[in-house]
Amino acid sequence: MAFLNNSVVDVVGGLFQKVVEDHELFNVSENATAIQTIHGPQDTTPMEMKLVYISIFLFLVRFGGFICERINTSPIIGEVIVGAILGPPLLDFVPFPNGLKLAGLLGIQLAVIEAGIATDMKTLKALAPRGFLIAVLGIILPITLAIFAVMAADGTFLQAFAAGAAIAPTSLGVVAKLLKEQNELDTPLGQVISMAAVFDDVLSLILLSFVLQLADPKSTTWNKTQPLVFAVVFIVFAILASSQVPRIVDMLMDKIPSEQRSHFCLGCLFLFALILTWLANLATTSFLLGGYLAGIAFASVGDVVSIVYEKQVKRLMLWLARLFFAATIAFEIPVKKMFSADAIILGLILGAIAVFGKVLCGVGTYPKLIQDGPAVGVAMLGRGEFGFLIAAQAFLANMITESQYASAVWGVLIPTLLTPVLFGPVFRYRERRMIANGTKKAIATTNGKANGDTNGFHKGNDELVQLHVDEAQS
Repeated sequence: MAFLNNSVVDVVGGLFQKVVEDHELFNVSENATAIQTIHGPQDTTPMEMKLVYISIFLFLVRFGGFICERINTSPIIGEVIVGAILGPPLLDFVPFPNGLKLAGLLGIQLAVIEAGIATDMKTLKALAPRGFLIAVLGIILPITLAIFAVMAADGTFLQAFAAGAAIAPTSLGVVAKLLKEQNELDTPLGQVISMAAVFDDVLSLILLSFVLQLADPKSTTWNKTQPLVFAVVFIVFAILASSQVPRIVDMLMDKIPSEQRSHFCLGCLFLFALILTWLANLATTSFLLGGYLAGIAFASVGDVVSIVYEKQVKRLMLWLARLFFAATIAFEIPVKKMFSADAIILGLILGAIAVFGKVLCGVGTYPKLIQDGPAVGVAMLGRGEFGFLIAAQAFLANMITESQYASAVWGVLIPTLLTPVLFGPVFRYRERRMIANGTKKAIATTNGKANGDTNGFHKGNDELVQLHVDEAQS
């Protein structure tokens, strides 16, 4: 037992070490440090005081989230605000900002793995086409509208496309966190939204590579299409591998003592997630996709994975996920550059486009447009790391001006802060409609347990899939 527990720790540690060593995880160029404020070699602050500063930061992050909870809104807002004020963009109070950002990435990867565990291959096949449609609409609409807006403000087509690409991506991490808060992660609609966010992340990475290639006058057609080709190859390979891994794990579990099987499964899950994360990075696609597919692969192993994941990983995941918002996202907000008149005006326009363009992607829920459309549109509003990354990379490549960069950040930040405010009320409205038409009980209960009590809902997936299909046909 001790050996297996240590193995799990080693695997998680190896995953984090890989993230730390592989600084190209987001394909960020070396020049990206130009937009980051880090503690340089002249920093002589004693290590003990740095520990105090980090402790104060973590306390204030939790306090900010607690205040938002008390006023019935998502703690994400408070976490982002605290991070933006205390982090490198403004006060530069927090030591080791890059380390905290990487810890946040690990936390959101754990949350994404949990979202994958909430799904299985049968559900994926049934619901993925709708998720893909929603993701495509959610990418195309904001970019198209942003092109008109930026060009109307005397920007070039290339500048307009880069700004649009920055405000388009939905954050799978934000979506997974909010769905978890509303106990919607395991429902058919929650799974469609999760899949849409996964596809959105993949398309966002392709967009990032494409934007950078547009900035290079020597770029060939192959350079522009390479990310798409690699992403497709990776997804096909990962799906094939995911269909075989559960069989292998089931065979090995027969040789493991029953009291140690849960820890063995958890160790295998992290190992497979580590491999897929590494391969996703090599394929220049979203590393979160690797974690999501790993979770899907182990969803069919049995309830043992979801139960032990809930017990062993949940508390660590919750705190690291807070760092995703308070550090990974908040530390990338260029607060000092965002308050010029031109940046604010164009930023508000881009923010409105980012909201309107994503809300429109709710039409992908037809014929359940009135019931599910607003929920999907609001869920897809949440922006995150890729939006800030695309804006920063476009700025560093001299594709957009400093003012346009600040406006693009406004376009990412506005929907990110608005999503937690709207998410709860919109989903509660949907819940009331479901109660009125008698469908709430069927959706909110799986395997005899209320939605949100456990992530072990794999035995009920046939019913979930059929329910969603029946809804779509009604």
